[in-house]
Amino acid sequence: MGIKNGILPYYNQIVSTYYPYPMSNRVTTCASLMKKYGHYIFGIYKEKDEIAKFIYGIPGEFTKEEQPYKGVTGFKNWSYANNDNKGESGYWLAFVNPKTGETTDPPKVSLT
Repeated sequence: MGIKNGILPYYNQIVSTYYPYPMSNRVTTCASLMKKYGHYIFGIYKEKDEIAKFIYGIPGEFTKEEQPYKGVTGFKNWSYANNDNKGESGYWLAFVNPKTGETTDPPKVSLT
């Protein structure tokens, strides 16, 4: 029960149940993008065998018009859908602290 429960951890919070500006109809929502593209992605990022972040990916183009909620709910990072085809399509990503449900910065990744 409650805002932070759903199909996946913190799903309702991510897809707009918690959107702080519900009266604005000029904002692209996660639900509208999921309907447009027919899917979303979910992942788990681990550090030392512990879940460090949940990751939600909403499909879209790298444009202001397709950034979910203008980034207010944590969708501030974008990644190509396919590195071989670096077009405009990809995913807006939100990283969520698994213990608090707060959106957080992406993990720091170093290439070796």
